[in-house]
Amino acid sequence: NTGNYQVVPLPSKVKVYVKGGEKILAEAGAEDFEVEIDFDKEWQPGTEEVRATVKTKLNISYVESRPAKFQVLVQKKRN
Repeated sequence: NTGNYQVVPLPSKVKVYVKGGEKILAEAGAEDFEVEIDFDKEWQPGTEEVRATVKTKLNISYVESRPAKFQVLVQKKRN
């Protein structure tokens, strides 16, 4: 629960490494991948490490994000 806090993932960009289906990958774009971070937890101000999950509907054999974990900055929301 973020409540009065803002959770900012660092870095804001991620590289996605994929194996399998070279023809599929040649036609794939950034919009074919989603990197999810579960923000549904009780947060405290400061920094934490959280794991990211890569999701795609492409028929590929393997996918991972780098970094695999993200540093998140938890700070009070600015009005």
